[in-house]
Amino acid sequence: MAEYIEREAALKELNRNSITKKLTLANGVSIFDTIKNIPAADVVEVVRCKDCMWWYPREYGSVIGRCENPYNGLATEYIEEDEFCSCGKRKEGAEE
Repeated sequence: MAEYIEREAALKELNRNSITKKLTLANGVSIFDTIKNIPAADVVEVVRCKDCMWWYPREYGSVIGRCENPYNGLATEYIEEDEFCSCGKRKEGAEE
C-alpha cells in the first residue's frame, strides 16, 4: 500500500533540522524547493465507520455496528468499525 505525507509537514520537519537548511542538490536547487515542486498525489481522506457520524456500535465496545446514513442504503446492515464508504462524514471529536 502506498504511503502519503503532507507537504507542509515534511517541510516543517526539514526546517527543524539546521543541517537541511544548507542542503542543495547537485544542480544547486535547495531540498525545500525540490519538495515544493513534487506534484501532489490525488488522494481523498477516508472516514472510517467508527469515526463517522452515521455509525453506531451494536453494543457498547463492539467493533460491529450499523450505518444509519439514509443516502447509502446500508441502514439495516451491520458493518465493522474499520470499514469506510464514500458517504462518510466525520463526527465531532473523532481523530483525523
